[in-house]
Order: sequence, then structure tokens, then C-alpha cells
Amino acid sequence: DLLIIIKSSVAVLPDEMYRNLTMSSLTKVTPSLYMLNYQNDYYLDEILDRGVQTQDEVKEFFAEKFKINLNSNQSNDAYSCSSFNVYNNKNQNLFGRNFDFPVLSPTFVVWTNPPNGYRSISFVNGKYIGISEGEEIEKEKLLYSVYDIMDGCNEAGLAISFLALLNTPKVWQDDPKKKTITSPIMTKGVLDNCKNVAEAIDFFRKYNMHDISENRSLHYLITDSHGDSVIIEYIDNRMVTIKPYERENVKYSYLTNFMLIKQIGKGNENGVDRYNILKEKLKDDIVMEEDEAMNLLSKVHKNSTLWSNIYNTNELTVITAIRYNYTILYKFDLYRPNECFIYQKNY
Repeated sequence: DLLIIIKSSVAVLPDEMYRNLTMSSLTKVTPSLYMLNYQNDYYLDEILDRGVQTQDEVKEFFAEKFKINLNSNQSNDAYSCSSFNVYNNKNQNLFGRNFDFPVLSPTFVVWTNPPNGYRSISFVNGKYIGISEGEEIEKEKLLYSVYDIMDGCNEAGLAISFLALLNTPKVWQDDPKKKTITSPIMTKGVLDNCKNVAEAIDFFRKYNMHDISENRSLHYLITDSHGDSVIIEYIDNRMVTIKPYERENVKYSYLTNFMLIKQIGKGNENGVDRYNILKEKLKDDIVMEEDEAMNLLSKVHKNSTLWSNIYNTNELTVITAIRYNYTILYKFDLYRPNECFIYQKNY
């Protein structure tokens, strides 16, 4: 008798094939909006363990791992942003964010699903990964996208964004007991590793922070699916946390582009006008639907706004307006990579 033994196995593709899958997943929604399902390893644990002092070192790490030299620079152009969190009538946490940048460049929506971390959806400015407006996309550059995200939300419902503080000293911590990482790597590390605000604060404290520019620092708004939120700033290289406002047991935060703890540097009043618009609205009304939250973003947009996002950190979706066109909206789902629902809204 012939005995045949059949063993089931799962095929493991070489990393190069996963990289090809990532690059081939690029999908154009509009000439200025693209989707990318990032499927290969991006070695975040290794970069966190090694530490990086600057984004140039991040690019060196990328070149080492991917054999790709990336010619792109973090711009020192002034840019402005706005961010806040509110709630809808289902008591779901909504996280709003305008990304304002003075150079037109394409927006990339990037999904990641790391084997040892939380999956997430995040947004990337094409300029920062070497892709300019109107040019043919070199797909190899897309592999760098995870190292330079601007905002995002993970499957645990934690969302984060960072905003520029002009004319402030860059943050350059140097505790010898800690590894050092840059702002975008910190942001990606939080999304991959933290499920709530408390864990995100601990993650920040675990590392030395190095900012990405010479003439400005950054501050951060983090919120989670439970409605908690925190603002993180750095004063004299010391990390400071700012608790959310609270009304009727509901927590909310908002910020633009000046330091809340301490006024530092000339021109640090950038965004006071936008901040006051948010303050005036949110002091009376922190319960609003996604469309109302998007309408609030429209009131604080600039002519340099590349994208406006409303994340629902409970349903794990994000509604996006591109280049302050608030009548055509794009909806993405964290669990549905490279899918986009487009609809028109009249305010």
C-alpha cells in the first residue's frame, strides 16, 4: 500500500515580493490623492532599538535596509496646522486635523499591518518622501512613506498628530540612558505600540526626542477611543503634558501653532486666530457629527491646507477633504486598505 502524507503549509513570500506588492498597490483617487497598502517589513523595532538622531539617519537606515537612496529633505518652509477632538451623538470620539503646508504636493493614505504591532491608517505628505506635484511617481520612494507620517489612527482607536511651533528652539534631548528618535519615528512608534493615551505618554518618555528642523519645535495632540486626550510639548528639552479640558465628564483638547505652556521666540503667535475660532466653538459645543466637525476644520483652514481629516476613533474610519474642497469628501476604513468611498456634501 502507498501511504501519502500531505502537510499543509503557509507560503512565506520573500521580502522583495512584499515590497513589490506594496508598490503595486498604489492607487490614484485624484491627481493629488493616492492610497497605498504597505505590506512589507519596515523594521520599526530595529530602528527604535538602534536609535536615530536625525531624519538623515533615518534615510541612511532606509538605504541600508532597502538599498535605495532617497533624495528628499524636510522643508524649513513655514507651515501651520490645527487639531482638536470632540464627540458625536453616539459618544464616539472624533479627532480633527488640518495639515497646512505651503508647497503643493500629493497626499498619500497609507495602511500598515505589522505582525507585532497595531495596524493603522496614516497620512503622508509627498514632498517629504521626494514626490513632487505633477511628476511621475517613482514607486520605490513609496517604501519610505512609513518613516515620515504626519497623523494617523490605529486599530486600538489611538490617534496622533503633530504641529509646528515656529521660531522655537528645536528639541534635542540627550539622556544617555535612553535611545534617541525623531518626531516622525516617535509618531509611528506610538501608532504601532500604544492602545491609549497613557501608553502613548509612557512611550514618549521612554526615548530622547530630536526634532526634525533647525528653526522650530513641535507639539502633539493624542487622543484615544475612550475619549481621553493629551497635548505634549517640550520646554527647555523637558517633556510637558497638558491635560484636556473637561466639561460634564467629557474631555476635549485643541491646538494650533503656538506653545500653550510658555511663549517662546518671536512670531510664536502663529495660529492664535485659528485657536480662538476653535476655542469659541468648543466652549459651547463639543458634541457634533462628522460633517459638523469637518465644517469646523473648514473655518480654520488656510490656502495652504493639503488635507483635512476627521477620524472616528471608535468606528476606525477617517473622512478627508483635499485642498480645502469641503464639498467632495473621501472616506477610508482602517480595515479596508485601498478602498475609498467618495461623496458630495453641501454645507
